[in-house]
Amino acid sequence: MSSGKRKIRQGELITSLDQLAKCDWVIVRGKPLNRGWWRGWQLSMAIAYIEQQVLYEGIRLTNGEYYDAIDDEKLLERFGDEILAVGMKAWKECLVKCQKRKS
Repeated sequence: MSSGKRKIRQGELITSLDQLAKCDWVIVRGKPLNRGWWRGWQLSMAIAYIEQQVLYEGIRLTNGEYYDAIDDEKLLERFGDEILAVGMKAWKECLVKCQKRKS
């Protein structure tokens, strides 16, 4: 994505190392981290985040889920002319179709 933001939303609070081990993505204090990053943590750091209750499962969103959550004004601001040319509804439908083709 051009904005650099990941399509990850916050899931359940992680309460154990077993639950952490099953996650591809986690969110710590609002920052999404992938498995490759958080697996480099020392065990004490993971336990500290769990005890502080600042560690959440990260849930990867599809294009449709991600763009549906953004209001129309922000989308117009970000993609302006492209959206105006085809219309907001058609543009969102196109994003969903593109996501399905990638799957």
